[in-house]
Amino acid sequence: MEAKIMAEVYLRLHNFIYRKCGFTLPLKCKGLSHSEVSRIIQSAPSAFSTDKIWNIYKGVSITNIKGAKKLVIKHRIIDEQSGKILFKDIIKGKVMGFVTLKTGFPIFHIIINYKGNELSRMIMPQNPWRQNINGYYTGPARAAQRGEQISWVMDTSDKIPIKHRWVAKITNDNLEYF
Repeated sequence: MEAKIMAEVYLRLHNFIYRKCGFTLPLKCKGLSHSEVSRIIQSAPSAFSTDKIWNIYKGVSITNIKGAKKLVIKHRIIDEQSGKILFKDIIKGKVMGFVTLKTGFPIFHIIINYKGNELSRMIMPQNPWRQNINGYYTGPARAAQRGEQISWVMDTSDKIPIKHRWVAKITNDNLEYF
């Protein structure tokens, strides 16, 4: 039951990122060389339009997802008073996110009450500029450059090795748990 509710929540947050925060891809790069694509990407600092990305701070309602308000109990937001990023209780079923300083992408970071345990989950879009160790764009990055709407759900616990933190992948509204 909880997995079904969380799947709906993850999809709602994913859709908000891509439909309300100004996702601007695909790039028009078909037939271009790797170096030509790199030049285009360097001139395009974000995959999100700067006028819509701030919608992440307005938040998205989860009140009509039955059971979600009991499961999703906190979100990480920027405190208006201090300017610090803090975990706050969710009020009136509205989940808010923030824009990361590193990538400039909108993300959601939530705390789930799962059978009395608090689980931390981050929902983030695929970085279309992500490169492997050889300097080539990863498969998911190339898919994002083509306009695929990809989000990742990550367990942010420090107790789990980074390669095992990925909980799910959402591609164009299809959720796949790992």
